[in-house]
Amino acid sequence: MKYKKKFPQKIEERERHVKTVCDICEQEIKNIGYEYNQIEINAKIGSMYPEYDTRTEYQMDICKNCFLDKVLPSLQKLGKVNEFSSEGSEFEKMEEIIGVN
Repeated sequence: MKYKKKFPQKIEERERHVKTVCDICEQEIKNIGYEYNQIEINAKIGSMYPEYDTRTEYQMDICKNCFLDKVLPSLQKLGKVNEFSSEGSEFEKMEEIIGVN
């Protein structure tokens, strides 16, 4: 005969990403369908040695509207902002490169 005994299990807590909030307007950044906007500003300033890192890190998550209406115009006033646009899908680009019609 097999006997069973219940033993308490240790429940491990885990953190996982549940939402992102804009650091300017404090609204939740929602991505709907295929629209996926990821705008982050990251800076690490200071010294980094093989043994340790003494840099101070600055990070911001920004929604599309705040970036286009507030951040981008401010950056453009400071100087040239490089803009890159991807047109068409990667599959279409590959077809053009290899000459498939």
